[in-house]
Amino acid sequence: MRQRDLRVPLEFGPAPFRFALSSWPAMATSTGWTIPAGESPMTLLVRTQPGGPWLSPSGQAVTVDSSHFAGVLIKTTRDLEGGAVYLYDNSGVSVASVDLGPVLQSLRQGAIATSLRGEVQIWAAWDGRSDNGEPVASGVYLARALGWTTVHGQRAVVNRIYHLGWRVPGK
Repeated sequence: MRQRDLRVPLEFGPAPFRFALSSWPAMATSTGWTIPAGESPMTLLVRTQPGGPWLSPSGQAVTVDSSHFAGVLIKTTRDLEGGAVYLYDNSGVSVASVDLGPVLQSLRQGAIATSLRGEVQIWAAWDGRSDNGEPVASGVYLARALGWTTVHGQRAVVNRIYHLGWRVPGK
C-alpha cells in the first residue's frame, strides 16, 4: 500500500485581500435606552482580534454595550481601498448608511493596529434609527456591504447583502 504525502506548502506574508461579512448580531431588541445626542444611527467600531476591545475609527478605546445594536461584522485586510454599508427596509427604502472611509484612513495612517497578517474587524453597528433620527419599526432589514480594492491592476468589488432583525417590544 502506497502512502500519500499530506504536506501542504505554507504561505508567509500578508494575507491576500479578504472582505468577509456576517450579521452580528442577526437580531437585536430595542430596550428603550437613551441614545446620546448627535449620535449617528450607524457607528463604526474596529478591533484587531475576535473578542478584543472595540476601538473608534481614530483608534481610541470605547465602551459599547453591544446589546443595543444590530449590524454587520466585516472581516477584511488593510488592502481595502473603500467601502460602505447601506441599510434598507423590506420595501427597498434606504434607512441608514455609513462610509468605511474613516476606518480605512486610520488603518493607512497606522492609528489602528492590524493582526500580524494585516487583518481587522469592522463592525457597522446600527441602533435602530433611520438617517433622520426616527426609530424604525420591528422587522427584517437588509444590510448591503460594498468593498473594493485593486488586485493585479484590476478593480475588485465585493457586494454582499445580509438580513438583520430589529424588534421593538409591543409593536
